[in-house]
Amino acid sequence: MDDKKKKGIIIGVVIVLVLAIGIGVFAKSKLDKIKKTDLDEDNLGVNEEMEEENKGYVNVALFGIDAHAKDATDVQSDAIVVASLNKETKEVKLLSVYGNAVITDDQNNAIAAKNIYKDGAESAVEMLNRNLDLDITHFVTVDFQALIDVIDAVGGIDIDVKEDEIMHITGYTEDLIQVTGKDSEGVSEAGVQTLNGTQAVAYCRIRATEGGDVTRAERQKTVITKTLEKLTKVNAAKLNEIIDKVFPEIETNFTHTEIVDYATDITAYKIDAMQGFPYNVSDKTVADMEDAVLASDFKADVEKLHKTFFPDLDYTMTENVGKTADVINQLTE
Repeated sequence: MDDKKKKGIIIGVVIVLVLAIGIGVFAKSKLDKIKKTDLDEDNLGVNEEMEEENKGYVNVALFGIDAHAKDATDVQSDAIVVASLNKETKEVKLLSVYGNAVITDDQNNAIAAKNIYKDGAESAVEMLNRNLDLDITHFVTVDFQALIDVIDAVGGIDIDVKEDEIMHITGYTEDLIQVTGKDSEGVSEAGVQTLNGTQAVAYCRIRATEGGDVTRAERQKTVITKTLEKLTKVNAAKLNEIIDKVFPEIETNFTHTEIVDYATDITAYKIDAMQGFPYNVSDKTVADMEDAVLASDFKADVEKLHKTFFPDLDYTMTENVGKTADVINQLTE
């Protein structure tokens, strides 16, 4: 199977699946470990037209939070995925928003996507809804520490490390040790090797090689795919261990009842290939925004997003998308 069609892409998807698999096995006390945070739907910037037509879908924002973000005033969402479940067909479509993508209609504050979480989940969901004409009302946030714990629990994952990635993995590993307190060696040679949780997350963070943020998204996809492959083989005792470590690092506004309801159909879900957003990346650059990822045609990309995710719905673009497109164009003039 082509790697792009394998199930599971980023940390948020991993945690949601682990959570769902465990629902039928573990008691309510396990779910109580998850941090519950309500969102005020009046503040989410939901596209009202989409909300009215979109009754057959559940749209969720998944945020993988940088392990450095222990201070609530300095939070970065290094992994952002929009997941949409068609409740009738059980098809799940995924869109990964590049961390350095510019998605804002504020010309004086051209925020890269990774920074939209700085004021919390509510503001992050609002920005996604406002700039992409979406009606996201649910979110799941997971600290990267959770990914480290999961990978360690399954015995590590095999990654084909490239020569130009070695120094970056080692550097980020040392950085993560300071944050997590978990001791780990770096990587000293290229080739296929088993990486522990700290090394694998360090691998996920690399953006300084050729391809920048786009290539980093591919690394994240590889890590999560391989982690999911191992998770499907763990026994109940190991899953219990993983849940005890991971659930306290999850924050969501899903209720226990909603989690159980959606988990009931977990085996029926069909996860489609995930694509990166923007779909078409401009080769233009922005002063003072290192490695910014710009859409070559933002309005066309949002149109494609809606046609891909909601093919049975009529979509009329709002003025918000046009404003965002104008900001992106002005940044490069």
